Amino acid sequence: MIFDNCETVNIKFKKVFITPEMAKYILENNNIGNRKLSDAYKKYASDMESGAWEQLSIASIILYDGENDVLKDGQHRLAAVAESGIGQWFYVYTDAKTEIIDRGKTRSIDDIMRLRGYDEDVANRFVVAIAKTYYDLFVKHNACADGKTIDFVLKYGDLLKKARKLTHRGCHPLTKQSTVAFATFCALYAGVDYDELNHFFEVVNTGFANGEKDSAAVVLRKMLQDEKNSRNSRRHRTKKALVTDMAIHDYISGKVRKQIYTKYNGVYIDSFCNNETRSEANNTK
Repeated sequence: MIFDNCETVNIKFKKVFITPEMAKYILENNNIGNRKLSDAYKKYASDMESGAWEQLSIASIILYDGENDVLKDGQHRLAAVAESGIGQWFYVYTDAKTEIIDRGKTRSIDDIMRLRGYDEDVANRFVVAIAKTYYDLFVKHNACADGKTIDFVLKYGDLLKKARKLTHRGCHPLTKQSTVAFATFCALYAGVDYDELNHFFEVVNTGFANGEKDSAAVVLRKMLQDEKNSRNSRRHRTKKALVTDMAIHDYISGKVRKQIYTKYNGVYIDSFCNNETRSEANNTK
């Protein structure tokens, strides 16, 4: 191994199973001078409850100043243990006296997937963003644990990759948006032909229509252009997904569309969400 001949020093590491009671005690009595807790611990807790924490935590390390009995780093992980009520194994470094704490960037879901050996075309930031759109916009009482998102990507990877390819046409495409891609994914899931969608998005991105059949694509293009600089609020993102869904459905069914969409009812999205809800319900029985 590359590290076999490196200079080393004795370090004080312990592998410890931390119970919810221990986590609460440390947070209440030994958490001195740390920053204020953010909501990140709730996501960690959700991962622990779903069983995904061991899969996601590449290295669960806690830094602790054993001499002064002070927690240096790891309060969000401990808060997640307390919140979830589920104990976890951690590597505790008990000789953390330094005041310089790692401030490295948090790993994204696609970072974690690549570290675990998944292919780049699946462990792709935009593919993950399509999956997260489902949980962010269309799952009630959303608590989107990273484990759920990874499971979604692995389950529907082929369709998600196709949706990404369709919406990434040309230079700076209008359709390079996770909301548009999610509606496209739902259409593919429903069995809409890939080549039909390929032509549809060519019209949306170029504006070159070929008769009335392409009218829905032209209307969608106008909406995406108008919304280009709009606020990226949940309402606007949901609107983009549903209008894309309706435009695809009108195009496939041959419906001529002359006016903008004012009511938003996703056909393919509703069908996918209903099927996914039933599937999840069956899996929990």
